[in-house]
Amino acid sequence: MAESRHRLLMVESDPLLTEVTSYRLQLLGYRVLVAESTAELWSGVDKLRPHAVLINLDIDDLRPMELLEQLASDTSTAELPIIALSKHSDLDQVERVWKNGVSDYLVTPYDPVILERKVARLLSEIPLTSDSDDDPTTDDDPTTDDEGAETDSTDAELVPVEVGA
Repeated sequence: MAESRHRLLMVESDPLLTEVTSYRLQLLGYRVLVAESTAELWSGVDKLRPHAVLINLDIDDLRPMELLEQLASDTSTAELPIIALSKHSDLDQVERVWKNGVSDYLVTPYDPVILERKVARLLSEIPLTSDSDDDPTTDDDPTTDDEGAETDSTDAELVPVEVGA
């Protein structure tokens, strides 16, 4: 299978869910980076320019509706597709999330195949260029030096998740 150059920013604090979900998405060719907090989400959006964001709305430090409103009103993220993940399935919650610009909603626990289909559908609408400048994480990764060694950063640190590396 050809490697996709789509970048996904996954906002998730559960280590097991992060590992399983990112692994499955990477097997499909997506580049997955993980943020565990609101600060890391904004850092990731600024540095990585993801093609889509998966956000677990149940993370402790998130104010989900406020965060979604901020993403929808910020010019750099207003058009960014967002898949919201949440344990809440009540209609009021789902409607509020949709009104705040979410592209799709998935109740946890979820079938990984359903998530994969939702991600593929969203990203199929986003054209990719063959120019390496489209991927800011290739040569100018702010968390590595010129030889690929990790460096200290005072900013929130994102965790790139690699499969079989």
